[in-house]
Amino acid sequence: MSKTDMTLNPIRTEADYRAALKRAEAFFDAVERPLTLPMIRRLHQGLGIPAEVLIAEPTPRYGDKDL
Repeated sequence: MSKTDMTLNPIRTEADYRAALKRAEAFFDAVERPLTLPMIRRLHQGLGIPAEVLIAEPTPRYGDKDL
């Protein structure tokens, strides 16, 4: 998703609602995907996030199904 896709648009019709829902679903689907090696490198170099944190196994969160 590019920065231009991040604009807020009013929801006036069912088509607007469906488009907004599709964008929201795409965001949450992306949250569930694991980081790729290039993503890890960019996060580490660009934001200074320790690589160890980025490659660690995720810990279960409250409400997750796998608890």
